[in-house]
Amino acid sequence: MRFPQASSSRARLKWRWEKRNARNDRNQPGGLAVGRPGNTPVAHCGTSMAGAFVRSPTFTDIWGVRTENRAVWNRSKTQIVERIRDIEKGPAFEVEGFDSDNGSGFLNWQLLRYFRERAAPVEFTRSRPYRKNDNAHVEQKQWTHVRELPGYDRFEGRWLVKLVNDLYRNEWRAMQNFFLPVKVS
Repeated sequence: MRFPQASSSRARLKWRWEKRNARNDRNQPGGLAVGRPGNTPVAHCGTSMAGAFVRSPTFTDIWGVRTENRAVWNRSKTQIVERIRDIEKGPAFEVEGFDSDNGSGFLNWQLLRYFRERAAPVEFTRSRPYRKNDNAHVEQKQWTHVRELPGYDRFEGRWLVKLVNDLYRNEWRAMQNFFLPVKVS
């Protein structure tokens, strides 16, 4: 495949992902939708985006509507890969497809290598630019799975990432995925 000339490494990287609209064609678990259209993970920044703070990406299985959350410090690309590995270790499912937004938190070389250099490579697609409903499965979970728990407060301490991840991984995940009703459309 020949890629058009691009002025930056990020622009060249975008050509490696197929663009798509909402993916509802999965008939089994394993298709993760992630991100937040037009942005990167939910920012726990209070009233100011200045400085470093905790962010929470939301990973939603398109088929089963199961959702996993993890916290990362700022926009760490390495931590995003670590959090996906952590989710895959859990009882959920094996990741077969990965649909992300166009944010730099998910369109990066680390994640591309992680998904492509596996025994069974993962299909990696991205939403179309300026189409906020391409990730509707994730967008609807931002309130119920992220904002209802920590709210809009600012989380500035790097040490909070470990605490928030423990809460997401254990109590919050069990409650959201197993004890609350989910409307499937």
